[in-house]
Amino acid sequence: HPLCIGGLGLIGTKPSYEAMKHADTLIMVGTSYPFTGFLPEKAKTIHIDTDPAQIGKRYVTDIGLAGDADKTLKWFIENVEKHEDHSFLEHHQEMMKKWEEKLHNQEDDTSTPIKPQRVMHALQQVAHDDAILSVDVGNVTVWTARHFRMTNQQFIISSWLATLGCGLPGALAGKIAFPDKQVFAVCGDGGFGMTMNDFVTAVKYKLPIVVVVLNNNKIAMIKFEQEVMGNIEFGTDLTNPDFAKYAEACGGIGYRVENVDELLPAFENAVKQNRPCIIDIVVDANEAPMPAKITFGQAAGYTKHMIKELFEEGKIDLPPL
Repeated sequence: HPLCIGGLGLIGTKPSYEAMKHADTLIMVGTSYPFTGFLPEKAKTIHIDTDPAQIGKRYVTDIGLAGDADKTLKWFIENVEKHEDHSFLEHHQEMMKKWEEKLHNQEDDTSTPIKPQRVMHALQQVAHDDAILSVDVGNVTVWTARHFRMTNQQFIISSWLATLGCGLPGALAGKIAFPDKQVFAVCGDGGFGMTMNDFVTAVKYKLPIVVVVLNNNKIAMIKFEQEVMGNIEFGTDLTNPDFAKYAEACGGIGYRVENVDELLPAFENAVKQNRPCIIDIVVDANEAPMPAKITFGQAAGYTKHMIKELFEEGKIDLPPL
């Protein structure tokens, strides 16, 4: 939508971050948004909710309106004077165009190892408008939220609990509930490894889901969190089986993808099958899910991490002092 400039938070967009930073008025509708660090520091705030207990729960509210959002917003449209100056909106719409161009450029990258953004681009090309995506926890959440452009698809995530391993179970439930719809489990190798035994369940009950595994042999989000906090990566390496062969051993169909040319054909073949499939995609372990806005603290932490690697891991030879 031309008035949408993306989501907020760690997986939000730069235009939304900047808009919040400079906004003078904030209207919160039916939300008690918990990540208040991403909201304006000084804006006047109107909070609309059917439950009065939620109003001002986490963020200072100037005007609280307890009532139905639809009726309240219609009242606003009818009674609030139209603002003729659209420069704030137009500025952030232009930023959004540049943000989208940046994302498209990342999705067009054909390098090896495969970029996770490229995987989302391939998934977008085969997913039906009413498909169900059960997305696991970790970097894969960022890649899907940013690079898979939802139209009418259903998007299942463990947003509050961050339950690693939820992707495959969610896909099983989705296929049982909606047997005529395409269902994808979109997982990192860490998340899939926690519940991969349930792929046998998909085979047993003849549930033709497609499991997309972004395989970088890492618990990658923890790796990047450690680095941003100024620490050396520790305990994040994984030793994975060949997930494609695992699919075949379970009675399903497996595809191993190591090059971009193999990516789209694997997706196109998988969605045609009447058995559950795993697409095991080797992706770049060093592709960081960069935040919309890098803070000084994050930059300082990562610099500290690099210095520690140089000195403590013996990655630089210094002359004796």
